[in-house]
Amino acid sequence: MKENNIFFSVTYKNSALIDFTNKNINGIVRLSPHYFNTVEEIETVSEILRNSLQ
Repeated sequence: MKENNIFFSVTYKNSALIDFTNKNINGIVRLSPHYFNTVEEIETVSEILRNSLQ
């Protein structure tokens, strides 16, 4: 996502120990779309995420 200038944050288990333990995950990537994002930008991020899962 960095290559496409998409801003995101990463949170690790030590920041949300109970929740992450219950969900059996070690970390997450957080995207925070806002009113100033266009539909096209959101579609681009969606496409990048879809492609990364293939």
